[in-house]
Amino acid sequence: MKSFRFPALALMLLLAACATATATDVSTGDPVVVELDAFSGLPNPTWTLAGADAAELERRLRDLPAAPSATLPDPGLGYRGFRLTTTVGKAPQRIYVTGGLVQVGDDDPLYRDVHGVEAWLQAQARRQGYGGVLPSTNP
Repeated sequence: MKSFRFPALALMLLLAACATATATDVSTGDPVVVELDAFSGLPNPTWTLAGADAAELERRLRDLPAAPSATLPDPGLGYRGFRLTTTVGKAPQRIYVTGGLVQVGDDDPLYRDVHGVEAWLQAQARRQGYGGVLPSTNP
């Protein structure tokens, strides 16, 4: 099966967001805005990833295998996944993570989430106080 190398533009956008700040310098990269896609009729929770968290996200998005026969899950009520947005210039780059799949752009192919992007974002959401919106982790 063909392995996915994160698209050059999307990788460039996320790499730009991954410059890590130290005590003597400031990150110059663009942040990654995370939207927890869970509410209908109410604003979805959002937060920003930068520095080490943005670098970890970028690492998890590398080398994803294609999922040519996969389809996105039907959107329903409640938790649907995560929308990630970062901007270079004036063009936003969007990534959707849901149901074990990753989609870069709105109509682009799907890739299998073999590096735990969705689980990692769920852990981030719990740290932000949004654990009650996520699916239960208990069997």
